[in-house]
Amino acid sequence: MCFTAPTFDDEEVAEHANLETHFIDSSGLISWDLFKQDADYPFVDWSFSGSTQEEFATLMSIFNKEDAEVYIADYEHLDVYACRIIVPGMSDIYPAEDLLLANNSMGAHLRETLLQLPGSEWEPEEYLALIQQLDDEGLDDFTRVRELLGIASGKDNAWYTLRVGELKSMLALAGGDLEQALIWAEWTQEFNASLFTPERSNYYRCLQTLLLLALEPERDPAQYHTAFVKMYGQDAVDAASAAMSGEERFNGLFAIDSELKALPAHQALLAAYEKLQTAKRRHWAQA
Repeated sequence: MCFTAPTFDDEEVAEHANLETHFIDSSGLISWDLFKQDADYPFVDWSFSGSTQEEFATLMSIFNKEDAEVYIADYEHLDVYACRIIVPGMSDIYPAEDLLLANNSMGAHLRETLLQLPGSEWEPEEYLALIQQLDDEGLDDFTRVRELLGIASGKDNAWYTLRVGELKSMLALAGGDLEQALIWAEWTQEFNASLFTPERSNYYRCLQTLLLLALEPERDPAQYHTAFVKMYGQDAVDAASAAMSGEERFNGLFAIDSELKALPAHQALLAAYEKLQTAKRRHWAQA
């Protein structure tokens, strides 16, 4: 991994986004102050010699000095004791406002609409209006749709890699706006292709080429068909052509019912959650 050179910009180092990067993989910015000749604090070895009770008392003394609010929850319902301590402003990884704006339920109101898109038969302008709605709601083009909707899609399908930007390409195709479809197909190639299977990457390369040709009205598509088949394969050419004509919308996606029965991974997650809740109810009934 290549790390960014240290900086003298203390504000940039202290930004929440940088702290989040450190939390994820420790690759965030650091300050040149870490390499000063004279340290701000004397070196202290890590020490884990204290008991759990002593560690707890030390933590609480720090919180008391800072006059911080402390929330503690004890969990014993799985027969394995755990303690959760939350101290707003100190234990946060993500800013509270980010959790309100970006979480796994922020797209709940879109779930039914988006999951049913592969089986939809809307008017072209309705698909284009949905693109506008996604823009109006300020959704990041890099957001994974499965995370936006709060679903566990499994890894063996196009829902797993689908981002808002790629969805916009599909919607533009369904709406017959080839210029906009090309913009988002190129975006998908640049920012999402690394997650695709070789077959799906080939499909998008083919789609991009066919869209470019479609926007050159003076050229005869028939003159290039044989070359395209040799370059991308008959299946990719057929799939891209069907997407452009509106004959087959939302390539690679499948419609998902409201109960998410088509997603085994999500059903397994719900089953595991119910198992935990059953254990919790049993524990509290015996308490």
